[in-house]
Amino acid sequence: HREKRASIAISFILFMLGLGIVATAVDDFLHGAETPEELQLVLGISFVSILIFGLLTIIKFHYAILLESASLHKDAICSLIGTTLSAALFINTLIIDHFPEAWWIDPAVALGCGIASIIIGLYALFMASCVQKLPICSPKWWFLSQGDGKDEITGRDLEPQDFIPNESDEEANGGETEMTENKQPETSPVV
Repeated sequence: HREKRASIAISFILFMLGLGIVATAVDDFLHGAETPEELQLVLGISFVSILIFGLLTIIKFHYAILLESASLHKDAICSLIGTTLSAALFINTLIIDHFPEAWWIDPAVALGCGIASIIIGLYALFMASCVQKLPICSPKWWFLSQGDGKDEITGRDLEPQDFIPNESDEEANGGETEMTENKQPETSPVV
């Protein structure tokens, strides 16, 4: 089940992202305030990052809802963290331009985002491994599994109507039909 594997992989990425953010925040705390020359560059980069990450966040959350995709939802959380970090950096840069002693706000926000990312990632990995009993440390599961028969978003058991034959897989498998999850009925209009 590709959606389940993608969701777990993104959970691991969230965990690793959190570790990187926490390490960078600690490093920023240790180095102290930025020099005034660096502030203008940081202001420009953070503003552009807010726009890019913000747009990605909106698009990913929108399609995560439409497609009922847990993996896309977690990817949207990654973009939301990027938006939050960029906004904190932008606002903090404006603040420290007038109050240099407030340099610590950005690393503090980053530390909070990093901890949140670690918690979200670890929680999802714990649920998959310990609660759902998925063998996420097994290469066989990553390459050969067919899923657990549960909807990734709601946790409900999948019904036969949730699956449709995939014609391209039927041709590739010599006439055998592989079942794939049907996220949206063919008669539904695409919004």
